[in-house]
Amino acid sequence: MSSDSQLRLEPLPVPRTFDLEVVSVEDWTATLRRIVLRAPELRDLDYRVGQDLMLKLDSGRGLVNRRYTIRRVDLPRGEVEIDVVRHGSGPGARWADATRPGERLLDVVAPRGKITVDPGAAWHLFIGDETAIPAMFHMAESLPDPRTVRVLLEVGDALDAPPPPPGLAGTVHFVNRSGGPPGADGPLLAAAADADLPASRGRAYIAGEARTVLAVRDLLQRRGLTRDQMAVKAYWRRDQPNLDRGEPDPAE
Repeated sequence: MSSDSQLRLEPLPVPRTFDLEVVSVEDWTATLRRIVLRAPELRDLDYRVGQDLMLKLDSGRGLVNRRYTIRRVDLPRGEVEIDVVRHGSGPGARWADATRPGERLLDVVAPRGKITVDPGAAWHLFIGDETAIPAMFHMAESLPDPRTVRVLLEVGDALDAPPPPPGLAGTVHFVNRSGGPPGADGPLLAAAADADLPASRGRAYIAGEARTVLAVRDLLQRRGLTRDQMAVKAYWRRDQPNLDRGEPDPAE
């Protein structure tokens, strides 16, 4: 699957390498763990909302890369915040469970990724599962007019639904799997089928499980959106671990 369905507005910031320290760890929801990382060099970090940072984590057979969307940056403090989904037993979930303040992370690369908001779009539709919550919230809250925003997020149950960012409460809608397995495209696909698509030219941002995001993309295309109106990103793939580079195998 192509992960580079994007709008090229201006040159993206050049990625840099940082050595970071874990500052704090807290459970934000039943499945999302919020981790704050710090380094003096982060005080001049240049990034676009929706971009991520790449950590090198121990897989038990060597180091692998895992990527997490930048949720928030505090430039004066030199801190960056990420939210990690804790389902599964891969290197990322194990690290999020075990990490504590004081841990050092070497050779972290940031910012990565090419998907960010299109400020010229008349409206913005964000669609994803739990893994997309940090990116969708950060991109949505960066837009000046919440009336142009609609966010559809699939979660396992009510305990997995975080509070929306200030000002976006009326635009965020959670799709409850009712305890069903993540990565089954039925609930999110049904929500996308019912989503309002105004006649003006807007943009859809779709992220999450690889097969599901392709199904949502194809559905929205049948409903009239063109490929250049959609930014699509696979974060993971059902029943398969991510590759060592931090992304899933391309979906068929």
